[in-house]
Amino acid sequence: MNYCKECNIKISVRSEKCPICSGSINNIDSEFIEPYPKIEIDYRHFNSIRLRIYLFLAIIVFFFVISVKFLTETDLTYLFLSTSVFGYIWFNIYTIHKALKNVGYFILKQMLFLSGITLLIDYSTGYRGWSVNYAIPLIIILAISSISAIAMFKPMQFREYFVYQITTSVIGVLSILLVIFNLSTVRWTLIFAAFYSALVMLGMIIFADKKAKLEFKKRFHF
Repeated sequence: MNYCKECNIKISVRSEKCPICSGSINNIDSEFIEPYPKIEIDYRHFNSIRLRIYLFLAIIVFFFVISVKFLTETDLTYLFLSTSVFGYIWFNIYTIHKALKNVGYFILKQMLFLSGITLLIDYSTGYRGWSVNYAIPLIIILAISSISAIAMFKPMQFREYFVYQITTSVIGVLSILLVIFNLSTVRWTLIFAAFYSALVMLGMIIFADKKAKLEFKKRFHF
């Protein structure tokens, strides 16, 4: 509790100045009364409702696609593809609020999900190799470039983006395995993606400070 000598009053709320004379006040004990009550909102309730809504919409879409398949004798491939794409969209809608807090992690997830979906679509429509030859290398390059651009514009958060940049770069370098095991017919795209990933990773390691490297070791338990 605070006390104002000029007004000879006790002030029970937290304040740096007297609310009457705006003069300096003295602290006489550590007990204060909050001027406004603290109301804690249980966000888990809203998340639960949102999850139920998304689940209900997913069920509606699933049964709609099933109905179209049996009424029009459509190939099950389209059912599988439409369900996968809708699941991807649903996942993004459900996690978009978290993306604003952790953009690097969101980009990393997008890279993995988009690579998987393009590969799935390619195989489901009669594998032509466009996913491995062009789509996946492009996705890797865009993901790494996006994190690099954000890290440059937000230097204060460099250590946080350093972890995700190294992770995406390692995945990009490992994409060269698709060339080694002859899973790609157009090799230069994957070679370029792997080289670009290695170059960015090397640059991040050179310019990173000790705290960023320590944070990386903590995340991956090195």
